[in-house]
Amino acid sequence: MCSSDLWYVLGPLLLLIVLLVTLAVVLWIRSSRSKDQNPPLKLPPLTYITLRRMINSKSYAPQFEVPDQDFIIDHTAMLGSGKFSVVFQALLRNESVAAKTVSPCVQDEQHLLGLVRELKTLIRIGTHENVVALLGANTRQLRQGVCYVFIELCPNGSLDKYISARRPTNPNYIHPEAVEVQAHMPKWCVGMSAGMAHVSALNIVHGDIATRNVLLTSDLTVKISDFGLSRKMYNYAKVQQSENVALPWQHMAPEALTHLTFSTQSDVWAFGVTIRSEEHTSELQSHHDL
Repeated sequence: MCSSDLWYVLGPLLLLIVLLVTLAVVLWIRSSRSKDQNPPLKLPPLTYITLRRMINSKSYAPQFEVPDQDFIIDHTAMLGSGKFSVVFQALLRNESVAAKTVSPCVQDEQHLLGLVRELKTLIRIGTHENVVALLGANTRQLRQGVCYVFIELCPNGSLDKYISARRPTNPNYIHPEAVEVQAHMPKWCVGMSAGMAHVSALNIVHGDIATRNVLLTSDLTVKISDFGLSRKMYNYAKVQQSENVALPWQHMAPEALTHLTFSTQSDVWAFGVTIRSEEHTSELQSHHDL
């Protein structure tokens, strides 16, 4: 066989090898660029089916689902964060809102389950002046462990931070902002009571009543928020939490501390602790005057 015939045989084969190597290099570069320090959580099939069934139940009407093109998450504007979740500012149909999602550094499907439960709870609660309003959710990437719950934006943040920022540091001088806080205290107490009365009337246990979970709107209206530990009590007077759930020990009632048992009565206890801590944080008198 002459050299020209050999080239006709080997030429296409060499070209094919070069193309395959090039394709492999391109795919490797793309995969390397797409890798993240905290890759999305890949849900087991049974967990995904459970979450999807929860979302696709009768209470989750189609109007709650927000298409991808209708919102923009501003990951540079973090409004707050907890141990397992984070809240970003977002635009929903050109309106500023808050978007809650599971923290990217959390690789535990149970926390995604908690976010979906919170979504379902907010749907059951509906609209009330003193409960944060649900605006929608995006569950399209649920299989990858991504879910966004959109709620109304409360510009003045949480009640505990608002009060703490206005607490007088000099016992001999009463700042006007501290006086304003004291003046709003009765209104806030009544608002929190009204919001919790609405929640408990629906047989829903909040499970984490605290000033950090009470938000303030631009006109200083209180809004009960963060229903991550909430549960629906169907025919039972109490619900029991798992031992591996992070719990707010400081606000828990005796039966919750000893048996991890929660009810509307334990919410009342936590509400009382919240009111007392609110009064303590906003105290205007010096220790010498007490």
